[in-house]
Amino acid sequence: MPRARSAASPKPVSPGARRVIADALTEGITKERVTALVDAAFESEIVATFVCEECGHPMKAKAPDLKKQVDSMVALLEQAEGRPEQRQPEATTVIIERPAL
Repeated sequence: MPRARSAASPKPVSPGARRVIADALTEGITKERVTALVDAAFESEIVATFVCEECGHPMKAKAPDLKKQVDSMVALLEQAEGRPEQRQPEATTVIIERPAL
């Protein structure tokens, strides 16, 4: 009888491990590799399946994967420039005056 898996909580990565990973990535990064990553992100496609209205047969067509393209660009920009600053909305006080009856 298979045992139920418990929900695994992610283990924190030590700062030393992050530094090793960052160093390994930094050593292998070249302008050509980054350009290739950007090009690959823009070329990503999905295969859409649909049914032909005329004959009723299932058909497939390739289409750009716009979600993946946008997500890739956002991730690359965040890595290059950092995430935009998150600001809390300014507090606004609203006073409601009711007429006396």
